[in-house]
Order: sequence, then C-alpha cells, then structure tokens
Amino acid sequence: LLILSQILLSLQLSFAVVPLIHFVSDKSRMGKYAIGFWTKLISWISAWIIISLNLRLVYVFILNGLSDPDWKNILLFIVLPVCVASLLLLLYIFFKPFFSSGISQISQLHGEPLQLCLQAPALPECIAIAVDFSSSDEKAINNALLIGGNLTNYVLVHIVETPNAFIAGKDSLDHETITDQLHLSNYVKQLHKKGYKARAMLGYGNPKKSIPELVKKSNANLLILGSHGHTTLKDLLFGTTVESVRHKLDIPVMIV
Repeated sequence: LLILSQILLSLQLSFAVVPLIHFVSDKSRMGKYAIGFWTKLISWISAWIIISLNLRLVYVFILNGLSDPDWKNILLFIVLPVCVASLLLLLYIFFKPFFSSGISQISQLHGEPLQLCLQAPALPECIAIAVDFSSSDEKAINNALLIGGNLTNYVLVHIVETPNAFIAGKDSLDHETITDQLHLSNYVKQLHKKGYKARAMLGYGNPKKSIPELVKKSNANLLILGSHGHTTLKDLLFGTTVESVRHKLDIPVMIV
C-alpha cells in the first residue's frame, strides 16, 4: 500500500507542477514576484523529467500487463483509456496558458450593477412569529412590533413536538399540548392589552414541516423566527429548523 500510494502521488504530481509553474511565471498575476527566466527553465526541465519518468512507468506497466491474459482486457478497456485521457488532459493543461491572454480573460465574479427599482416600504399586513416559550420569544415579538406597529395583524405560531402530537396531530390532548395552548393564549392577551391585533395558531409534529404550513395558512407577509441557540454539534443533533423553514416559504424570513 505504501508503494502504491507513492506511485499514485507521483502520477498526480505532474498535474500539480505544470499549473504551478504557469501561475508563478505569469507576470499579469504575480507582478514583480514572477519567477525569472533561469528559474522558469530549470522548473520546466524538472517537470518534464518527472513527466517522462511517469510516462515510462505507465508504458512499462501496460506493456508487461498485456502479456498476461488475465489482465489484458482490463488494461485495454479500462486502464489504457484512463491513461490516454489523463495524458490528453495533461497536454491541455500545459498548452492552454500559452494561447490565452492571461488575467484579462478571467471572468468577473460579479456582473454589472443592476438598475434598482426602489419603492417606498409598506407595512406588512400580517406578521407570523414562531415562538417556543423561551427567552428568545421576547426579542422576536418586540422586533415584530417594531416592524409592524399597531396596524399589523400578528399571528403567534407554535409547534407541539411530543410523540403524541406526531401521531395524533390536532387530536392530541396531552399535558404539553394543553400547556402550550395556555401559553399562546397568554401571549395573545398581553398583546391585546397593549392594543395590538393578535391571534394564535398551534401546529403539531415536525417544526420544519408544520411552521411553513401554518405560515401559509395565515397569509403572513413576513415570518420572524427566534434563534434556537444551537451551534455546530447541537445543530447536527437537533437539526437546523431555520434553514429548512426558509427554503419552504416565498416570503421574507427574519431571524432574531
């Protein structure tokens, strides 16, 4: 395995050395740091010595293998086409830079700036707020009020995730479902006392699926999500609800 790995590295070395020499020789890219004539000459000589030795290695390997009936078909129909394709690719990598005009032909990462059609912002008629009865709810609701004011309708959305809710759906009457309904009603009452128009929508099962469904039913113009606080490992364990939800909606999603 060690010898095989070194052979593979040797064969791949040509595909790394040739572009490297082209790159460090290009004054349009390297400027004053481009290598000089003698360094370039020695580099190309070294590269072609490596390539020649590799070509000889492949040639001897195939020639010896063709004499073995067990390997002949494999070499002819699998190994030889791969080797020919690799050689053509190597020749392309070598000759292509000589026929291009350098950095001027590199495509721009960004296109021309567009002419924007700017419009006066209008308040959303309905804002959906996903709540989970954690400390992030206060931030999410306050940001929604800041955007919508007293004229907007607010829909508080929560998903019950108990095993019973996954199976029974809206017929689930377990303790958590009843408690969540009370919590939502409490949020709505607090908003009503402050003069805001609000209602609640309770969903069941997977939040990644249920939140978009409820938001669409509410006809909301904007969804505000409180961040779950997961990072890296917890995202892998619990999933990224935000990513899944925003791809299933065609309205703006604000993450608080």
